[in-house]
Amino acid sequence: MGFLIRFIVLLDNSRSTPRDAPLFRYRAFRDNYIQYNPNAGCGGTNVYIQNQATAGLYSYTPYQPNPSALANLNGGGDSCGAYGNRNFWVLFNNWFGSTFANVFTSNVNWKFEELDGSTLVL
Repeated sequence: MGFLIRFIVLLDNSRSTPRDAPLFRYRAFRDNYIQYNPNAGCGGTNVYIQNQATAGLYSYTPYQPNPSALANLNGGGDSCGAYGNRNFWVLFNNWFGSTFANVFTSNVNWKFEELDGSTLVL
């Protein structure tokens, strides 16, 4: 039940608008300092958040994976690792494929060619 409630909160936060931006720590369309871990001594880096959906994700799961967490996508890293956003990325890519547009375009074109032999230009 706890996951369902958190998921509903995440969906509700994703509907936020730029008008709601002061309510959230992370803002779209700018650099945001994002820590690796709740322990500030673990550090962090500036991350440019490209859209409101990603800002909402970081508002819900406010830490980025550190280099040790990225080096081991299916396991743990060091004591400064945080895995929420890394795990989201891994699951999303496993379920839906790459998040890069060129892969999406080629997949869409493949499906269009399969259906009627034409190619969609995006």
